[in-house]
Amino acid sequence: MFSIALEGYEKTFEACIESQKEYCLKHNYQYVLINTSPRKMKPKEAAWIKIPLILAALNTGYEWVAFIDSDCEIRENTPPFDAYFADEAEKSIFMATGKSGRLNSGVIFIKNEPAAVEYFKTILANADITVPSEDRTSFENGHIIHYGKGNNNIYVLDHTIWNNNSLLNQESYIQHYSSGILRDWFYKTHNIQPKTKSVFQKLIDKFTKNTPDKRDKGYYTGHLSVELKQLMEFYYKSYNGFKKIEY
Repeated sequence: MFSIALEGYEKTFEACIESQKEYCLKHNYQYVLINTSPRKMKPKEAAWIKIPLILAALNTGYEWVAFIDSDCEIRENTPPFDAYFADEAEKSIFMATGKSGRLNSGVIFIKNEPAAVEYFKTILANADITVPSEDRTSFENGHIIHYGKGNNNIYVLDHTIWNNNSLLNQESYIQHYSSGILRDWFYKTHNIQPKTKSVFQKLIDKFTKNTPDKRDKGYYTGHLSVELKQLMEFYYKSYNGFKKIEY
């Protein structure tokens, strides 16, 4: 299992990250926290880097690979995911939907099988291509949605259990403080002062909100694949568990 916490996220979501570490220790999983980068990464790069990292982890030969956002709390009653999904022999990718009813890339469990590898390879191979408007959302999640359509290898999890980003529920296995009232609740209960945007940045966001080629929202990727390939050279050298992949 790995998570990514850059630009202060490691400190902000320390409680969530600790819950992830404890879960992995309890069930004898390897845990890797990606908390460094070779340079300041653009928001789209920080979001997209999980895709080649997933492929690199699968390429290492792990039987299972899991990715989880750093703002996800794993509760103490969460069962070992590999045992929990063992009965779904014909499925190799396990994700929940988000508030929009579409696949959410905040929590992903992957069984190391050819179909799963092919799915993430397809996403990475098309990183420079804009997906259709009905699938489009910020960063890589639009590609997760688009290439997940009709994919019989994907098992759609109950998001209220495995990736709850809508309501606070102690019965959920994974509580995702992704935005809105859940993020506000997390900040308040952990005495965290949220970052605020400058007036200038708010004006930029207002006038570029619906611009289809807004790079930092992931709608236009340009040469993102090249940027990701360059960034991955750093991660191959800096972290164990990620074997170099061929593009």
